[in-house]
Amino acid sequence: MTDIFVGRQPIFNQQLNVIGYELLYRSMRSTSAPVGDGDVATSNVMFNAFVEIGLENITGAQRAFINLTRNFITGKYPIPLPPGRVILEVVENIVVDNELIVGLRSLSAQGYQIALDDITDLEKLDPRLVDACHIIKVDLPRFDRSRDDQVRTFLKQHQNARLLAEKVETQEDLAYCKQLGFHYYQGFFLCRPNIIEGRQMAPEKMVVLNMLSRLQDPNITFGALEEIVVCDPMLGYKLLRLINSVFYSVPTKIESIRQALTLIGLRQLREWLTLMLLTGVPDKPDELAVIGMMRARMCEQIALKKGITRPDSYRLAGLFSILDALLDTTLDQVVSGIHLADELVAALLNHEGPIGEVLKLTLAYERGDWNLVEQADLPPEILQKIYLETIHWTDEVKKVLLP
Repeated sequence: MTDIFVGRQPIFNQQLNVIGYELLYRSMRSTSAPVGDGDVATSNVMFNAFVEIGLENITGAQRAFINLTRNFITGKYPIPLPPGRVILEVVENIVVDNELIVGLRSLSAQGYQIALDDITDLEKLDPRLVDACHIIKVDLPRFDRSRDDQVRTFLKQHQNARLLAEKVETQEDLAYCKQLGFHYYQGFFLCRPNIIEGRQMAPEKMVVLNMLSRLQDPNITFGALEEIVVCDPMLGYKLLRLINSVFYSVPTKIESIRQALTLIGLRQLREWLTLMLLTGVPDKPDELAVIGMMRARMCEQIALKKGITRPDSYRLAGLFSILDALLDTTLDQVVSGIHLADELVAALLNHEGPIGEVLKLTLAYERGDWNLVEQADLPPEILQKIYLETIHWTDEVKKVLLP
């Protein structure tokens, strides 16, 4: 059986809403690639995404960004993908000639959107290539920022083109790209905190941190949880949506917050309220909370496959791994403000211990670090199944918490 690794990385617009996912894919354990393997890899991506797995299970309603080789662009091999579901990427090292341009124009005429990948110098782009494509992906780490005026010039000359900054790693990178006028962004910037030296955490984020701290109290009572919910109308609203969702579908008419709390149960209620708090942090994109949910679920499912019968701490490690970016502080400061078990602190700060190992594996899968993933003691097909189930579960949770 061929091992399949498939992940995804979100692509955002200027409002930080997700407009698509680039598929992170690998189908072979060998790190070396024989001649012509690019065609095989592209074929495998298309077949597995649309047939074996189902694109809706990976990207939902969003489009998938998929790399193409020359043979697919020029028509030697067919592209059996619906134009409305994919954006076709042209890799950087492809030879640009009349045959390639004709192929790109043909694909565009069929309704496909085309993206140029890994561009480092906008001024050196072949004008024919620019005219045939819709999105230009700029490799930010290799882009010469001393010549950032070329971005503004390019946008003036090509008003129909859209610029996408890829490998945006920090909030500072994001601010820089926004200032230049990039339309789309891709990278790990959501998972990095925007820390401003010499300033305290915003009051509303301090409230979230304090409430998270209360929720982690092992001795918390139903009365205390009810007090938290009653003081925040949005939490109450989300709680009632949860009760009526596919997770519970309670036929009984809910007459009080306490009744709703009782129906869910103390342990699960603490976890749901934690999720609800994280989806309500102001000035943060929804996708950041979604990443936290996915990490929590994947950590939990990996732990269960490893025989851990109570994976609560594993789930919490995944969820809390985004708190630095969510609250614009460091994880050290976050854990100092919440009473967490030592093993959970070690997992969050240093990826140490059994919990830390699972968190590290989850992060590796998220980022497409397949070499690290291959070192796991779980088979690739199990990890893929967990990942796809995680996406499905997260999509259902989003319907409740992010209406």
